[in-house]
Amino acid sequence: VYDTRSGKLVTTFRSHDASVTYIAFAAKTNKIVTGGSDHVVIVRDLSKPEQKLTTIQLDEEWLVRGGISSDGKRLYLTGGD
Repeated sequence: VYDTRSGKLVTTFRSHDASVTYIAFAAKTNKIVTGGSDHVVIVRDLSKPEQKLTTIQLDEEWLVRGGISSDGKRLYLTGGD
């Protein structure tokens, strides 16, 4: 995560065992969602980036994209066959 004003690195997440394929952000709640080729979805609060709020391990290799609602209460996941 980079600060948009200074361009400096603020924090780095090292939770996935494979490439991260998407990132989504809910500005109202400061939550960030990452998903990756490891079929894991992780939700964090950027005010406590070292703490995972939710980790979801998907059974299938169908995860393509994901998102989070603006209030941070719902995740949206899409996939293919």
